[in-house]
Amino acid sequence: QVDTHKVILLNDIAWELKFDDPQKARAHLKEAVSLSQQLNYPKGEAQAYNINGVVESIQGNIDQATHFYQKALSIREALGDQKGVALFGIGTAIRGSR
Repeated sequence: QVDTHKVILLNDIAWELKFDDPQKARAHLKEAVSLSQQLNYPKGEAQAYNINGVVESIQGNIDQATHFYQKALSIREALGDQKGVALFGIGTAIRGSR
């Protein structure tokens, strides 16, 4: 339980850093993905990928953002999470590319 809380905290910190320090946000997200995989915690992994998509969208890296959103979506679909935030992210990336 404590380890999953660390994943949540890493994701939350990355979310707060997304505008001011995207490099630090990416580092926290990389750690969150790695720890989520070690813990077999797909919900945390999907959230990290989704936030990574947001970071890349903000930076104008639409292809990379879409890649992360699709990874998040794939995990959320496997979990049966039809309301996953990844759906919103893909729409944001597509809108941003127009």
